[in-house]
Amino acid sequence: MGNPMRLFLLFIFGGLFVFLSHIIHHSRAREVVKRYYSPPPQMEFLHFGMKYLMSDLLWLRALMDFDYCEHKDPFNQRNCQEDNWLFRVIATALKLDPWYRFVYQAGGVGLSVVISDVKGASQVFNQGIRYYPEHWKILYLAAYHATYEEKNRWKAARLMEQAARHGAPAWVFDLAGKLYQEQGDRELIIRILKDAAAFNLSPEIVKSLQERLTSK
Repeated sequence: MGNPMRLFLLFIFGGLFVFLSHIIHHSRAREVVKRYYSPPPQMEFLHFGMKYLMSDLLWLRALMDFDYCEHKDPFNQRNCQEDNWLFRVIATALKLDPWYRFVYQAGGVGLSVVISDVKGASQVFNQGIRYYPEHWKILYLAAYHATYEEKNRWKAARLMEQAARHGAPAWVFDLAGKLYQEQGDRELIIRILKDAAAFNLSPEIVKSLQERLTSK
């Protein structure tokens, strides 16, 4: 009797283990989907007079998972293309507060460097330049994006020149000249890494820039 009973209990506990594993797997999948649920497009109209607070909260939410595409999860991989979760959070934050200057800086370069969303980063930088056409840090970072992601040297040189004319350090003029002559790529990354603190770049962005520098 002992052996049949053990086999019966083993069968029961084995089935229970498989069942619980199935439940946990699916609950985790639902948790991931819920965790990266994008803000509804109507949010810009439903702020109830607290649009700046909601914009801040969305930006903080983005910062919490800036590197979410690095997690090896099927959901993340499907949502790290164009119109991804991070872009939708940043875009909604900027719809609520289009003068949120720091989001243009860190959000734009984050989309460009951390998850390589070229189209999304271009939209953020282009909007940032419209609202802050004389802010040299936004112009400077947009020049980086134009150089390495958009592959548009002329646009990058023009943005670098504009940055130099609106308060950027003197060496930025030299970089603009080198970009016009199709040089200076590596030096641009080195300069951005050197001034990472001044640009308030997150550790994830700095790490990605360092990886790009060593690969050249």
